[in-house]
Amino acid sequence: MSCVVTSPPYWGLRKYSGVPDLIWGGDADCEHEWIDQTDNAEGYTSRKRWQHQATRDNNPEGWSTDIRQHGSCSLCGAWRGSYGLEPTPELYVSHTIEVLREVRRVLRDDGVVFWNIGDSYAAGGNGPRDSDRWPKQSRNNRGDRIEHAKKNATGLKPKDLVLIPFRVALAAQADGWWVRSVIIWDKANPMPESSGTGRPPAMSTSSC
Repeated sequence: MSCVVTSPPYWGLRKYSGVPDLIWGGDADCEHEWIDQTDNAEGYTSRKRWQHQATRDNNPEGWSTDIRQHGSCSLCGAWRGSYGLEPTPELYVSHTIEVLREVRRVLRDDGVVFWNIGDSYAAGGNGPRDSDRWPKQSRNNRGDRIEHAKKNATGLKPKDLVLIPFRVALAAQADGWWVRSVIIWDKANPMPESSGTGRPPAMSTSSC
């Protein structure tokens, strides 16, 4: 294979319909003993209106709830869940490197990879605004969009940019990849984000 162009699941963005949970890392021969975690997600389900700030109060008929489960093995440290919905950016980066190793296995020595990936912000602390208090899920044609009450990012301040693309690029370098370029996707007219700042997500990043 000479060229790979892909956009993997972004960290903490959505749960893709019909995709089963996978077991990541750990010992393949382990008889796993899972410590399960359950996250409640709640949100507006219209395909057309997830970008807008509909609330439970003014659109109660449009809201639905969902329970997502993931877990860690107490014996070997494996994680069971959906790629992109890891509880920490570090775990997401680790799983991304696992995927990239499989890409490298089938890539020619002179091959190239374009890895389109977005970023996100660290969550706030206590006392969220009412509109942010509930984790939100909404559905569009690409799957269920998950907006967590918190995005856990170790060592980051609330509203810090998590720098997911750069974390992935540095981890890939350490794993033997050559990072040849960072390509910015400049979005001319994006929808405003729901971080409370009202700013649109003005760019995505591709590393290759």
